[in-house]
Amino acid sequence: MDDTCTSRKQYRKEYKRQWIAASRALRQSSSHAITQEHLSDNYNSDVEHHFNHEQEVEDVDSLCSSSFITCPQLVLHEPEEIVSVSDNSFPTIDLEEDDSDLFHFHSITTDIENILDSDEEDFEKDTILANDLAQWVNENSIEHNAVDALLGVLKKHGHSSLPLTARTLLGTMKNVTTEIKSGMEYIFFVALTLGRSKPSNLDFLRETIRELDNVLQNGFPSGNRTIKVNLKGIVCDAPARAFVKGTKLYCGYYGCDKCAKKGNWIGRMTYQDINNLTLRTNETFRNSLNQEHHNYLSPFCDLPMDKLDMIKQFPLDYMHLVCLGVMKKLLLTWKRGKLDVRLSNQQVQEIGRKLVRLRSFVPEFFARKPRNMDEIDRWKATEFRQFLLYTGKIVLKDILRSDMYKNFMALSVGISILVCSSSVQNHADYAHNLLEYFVESARIIYGPEFLVYNVHSLLHITDEAKEYGNLDECSAFAFENYLQKLKKMVRSGRSPMVSWKNSIVPREKKVFEGQVF
Repeated sequence: MDDTCTSRKQYRKEYKRQWIAASRALRQSSSHAITQEHLSDNYNSDVEHHFNHEQEVEDVDSLCSSSFITCPQLVLHEPEEIVSVSDNSFPTIDLEEDDSDLFHFHSITTDIENILDSDEEDFEKDTILANDLAQWVNENSIEHNAVDALLGVLKKHGHSSLPLTARTLLGTMKNVTTEIKSGMEYIFFVALTLGRSKPSNLDFLRETIRELDNVLQNGFPSGNRTIKVNLKGIVCDAPARAFVKGTKLYCGYYGCDKCAKKGNWIGRMTYQDINNLTLRTNETFRNSLNQEHHNYLSPFCDLPMDKLDMIKQFPLDYMHLVCLGVMKKLLLTWKRGKLDVRLSNQQVQEIGRKLVRLRSFVPEFFARKPRNMDEIDRWKATEFRQFLLYTGKIVLKDILRSDMYKNFMALSVGISILVCSSSVQNHADYAHNLLEYFVESARIIYGPEFLVYNVHSLLHITDEAKEYGNLDECSAFAFENYLQKLKKMVRSGRSPMVSWKNSIVPREKKVFEGQVF
């Protein structure tokens, strides 16, 4: 802040110096003309009267600055001799002879002073405007070419102190240093990585984990107090969770990260057992008691056991598991599955028409309106969630076979309970029974190959709702929504990491083109 104020004062000083220099030049020409006129009338007497060396001014520069009158060295050329006026003498003007030019001179000086004051006021207004514009651009993710055009219009209409480009307005860093870790471009804010494929290793996490360990152990200093920090959970989809924990993927025989039950291969990895599941614990995981489950030691194991539970604090994410997993699998089975469970084209079209008719009844706080079944491959997670919790039970009635409809309703009601905090407190066990029924009846209706990892994980998801309060408290929906903001921060496909850093790092006041913002 001190450097900013100093720069502001320096700019104002330089700005005023240039105006004073221009005004001095203007006044010099006026005063020189007046002096020449008086000297030409009576050269000898006037020179003696006006340039009396006995009346020297001790601080001419100070007097000139305060009165805005310059004191240049005057050399008056006459045919017979040259009269030189010293810098230490101050020429005076005889007001009794002709003071009209002097009045004009004072008028010019006053105008210049008014211009200086108004210009400084305009500069202050443009400074405030520039800061407001920068905040508006960042908050609304305005494209830089649009900002450049806006700045051009504003400068054209009187805001001359504004910068010319969005880069200058926002104080964008020209050079951003990134590192290469795990085969990916890396910046540490907590950690942001970018690459064309998944990371080659977990080196990109180690700096974050060290910082997290320090914060968990010592708290976060804020002013005169220290804020205690606890880790709520680490939300990942199934492949990412297996990667950061160093375990087998969901397609492995011991791929379930909640229980130690071995899978069964039926054209794909399935989990047929429903009861008597041996649950994993923080201790058994850290001690690698089930060796077939582990690939390598996770860097998260460097955190103390009492600060991170490697099982409970890596929750199952119902956005990927249920919405994009089980619900999508059901819809695709009804549309493209085996003949004994596949709906006719007429039935599929009828479901689509019912969904479209519901559009006008869907409240505005829903992110998306229902679409027909023809676009199911392009449905988003929120659309599958909407179908599972709200619209599906309406549009499927009297179209699905009764056993299939009953099976779907068990899933719908069970998940509806687990996404509501009050329902979890009162009816969590009932929701678990419903999900057990869904898995058992799904094996009968759709075949044993239907019980893949996502379907099996429904047997564990009630524990997540109990641990976190409800499923929305540990889902990826919030993080998925934030991806929209990250995408809007990218100004160029050439260097997205630079765009992200310039957008996320707080904008500092910056001196540019002699101006301080």
